[in-house]
Amino acid sequence: MGLWTRVKRSMRALFGGFVEATEDPELILQQTIRDMRDRIPDLNNSVAQVMATERLLAKNKERLESQVVEYDSKIKASVKLAFQHSGIRSLEFT
Repeated sequence: MGLWTRVKRSMRALFGGFVEATEDPELILQQTIRDMRDRIPDLNNSVAQVMATERLLAKNKERLESQVVEYDSKIKASVKLAFQHSGIRSLEFT
């Protein structure tokens, strides 16, 4: 084993032990809880934006569905009129 490897391992052990000795699990948990609570307003804003987008998309869907019905009936009437002018008497729509 080389000298450099031994020095690296000693340093990691020394600093790892120092960090472990200064760590307090309760303080870490409390900080994590504070961090999560700090994120709540941002998350609430995100939820509100998603809900607003959902309502907007629902309105657009309803508008487009009514346009489909309207255009469908107009197309059927136009085709029927075109056939009537061309002399075809019977036309069925499904």
